[in-house]
Amino acid sequence: FEGRIFSADPKLGDVAVFRKPNEPEIDFIKRVIGLPGERIQMIDGILHINNQPVKRERIADFVTTDNWGRSAPAIQYRETLPNG
Repeated sequence: FEGRIFSADPKLGDVAVFRKPNEPEIDFIKRVIGLPGERIQMIDGILHINNQPVKRERIADFVTTDNWGRSAPAIQYRETLPNG
């Protein structure tokens, strides 16, 4: 399809799917974590919105496989945006 499809303005937590003009075969899927005028920062690996750290809790490790077939655990967190 061409152009943009919006039913409403994006809100925190919404999912945005887009394609870059120079890579039309790849869908990029992202979560909206900030809106115009907000300050978004990563400080020591923790997401901050408007100078406030986002609540996060550690959940079960994610196990992935590297290029050589070895399993490797990766730490996972569940982050809760200010609007829940």
